[in-house]
Amino acid sequence: MPKKPNSSPSSDDSPSNSITHPHDRLFRKFMSNPLAVVEFLKEYFPSVAEKVDPGSLRPVDGVLIGKDLQEQRTDFLSHATFQGNPGYLYLLVEHQSTPDRLMPLRMMEYFFQIIRRDLQGKDEGAPFPIIVPCIIYNGKKPYSYTTSFFKMFANPELAKSIVSNPFPLTDLSQIPDKELKKAPLIGFMNMLLKHAAEQDAIALVRELSPIIKFLEKANQLDLLEAGVYYLVTVNKNDVAFQDVFKEFQKHITPRTQEHVMTIAESLIDEGLQKGLQKGRQEGRQEGLQEGEATLLIKLLKRRFGVDAVERYLMQIRQADSEQLSRWGENFIDAQSIEDVFSYNR
Repeated sequence: MPKKPNSSPSSDDSPSNSITHPHDRLFRKFMSNPLAVVEFLKEYFPSVAEKVDPGSLRPVDGVLIGKDLQEQRTDFLSHATFQGNPGYLYLLVEHQSTPDRLMPLRMMEYFFQIIRRDLQGKDEGAPFPIIVPCIIYNGKKPYSYTTSFFKMFANPELAKSIVSNPFPLTDLSQIPDKELKKAPLIGFMNMLLKHAAEQDAIALVRELSPIIKFLEKANQLDLLEAGVYYLVTVNKNDVAFQDVFKEFQKHITPRTQEHVMTIAESLIDEGLQKGLQKGRQEGRQEGLQEGEATLLIKLLKRRFGVDAVERYLMQIRQADSEQLSRWGENFIDAQSIEDVFSYNR
């Protein structure tokens, strides 16, 4: 860790460290002196010197560069205000023998690290600080690469027009369903993203019937498969997913039903099996039996409905871990809730 001005000596000041990183010690000593920093800026970065308040310069503890790179570069961060706006002055010394073509990318990475560091502990709406980077290159060869981030792209102007402008955002909550459904392919996805988690799954399938039929006619069966899989796995209502399948089948032709339902059901079973395994692992941390029982009840309700599970609740709660595991395995291929409890694999 870099030491504060006038602080007591630390391990960083040991003879071995000063010999290994003499450039680091020299740079930090000078950049910790506000008068030296102001002189440096006036001499080499006058446009920055015009904007910075000299009295605001105050070193920040810590570095952004890892130890494995400290032989090649040294950095120093200082609090500063620029025309009354709080921010940071980031000073970097490059003392490797050859220039680094990716320096603009590294500077952007450091830029975002400083912002994240500044926001820690602040209110959610806190503005980003202004960050001014200044680089000293100490290599043997002349620096021959661009220092512009945008000139790293094949088309700098296009990159700048996209990256420097506000990013595009679609707020589904503010778009009426009628508008979302106008574009059938992406509309199918957006309607599911907007409503699948909370809305009645069967009612949603009925509402999306025209889009479902369009996708089938357009031979977009993979989109139908993905849609029904998403719907039955994220919906939080206590509806059996077999009922959702049955409703979905009403809106597609017989030639498509077997294809879509077979693949969708296999995806569901795979997902539920992974969920069961995860539940067992989490259950070991807070009581394996309780975790497995809770997960099994949830899965049974999802597939067979709340009413069907009621008469098995006491049996599940009283079962040991081994029995719960067997029922969980039976569940994967069970066609009815009776199958789960009537036979062992």
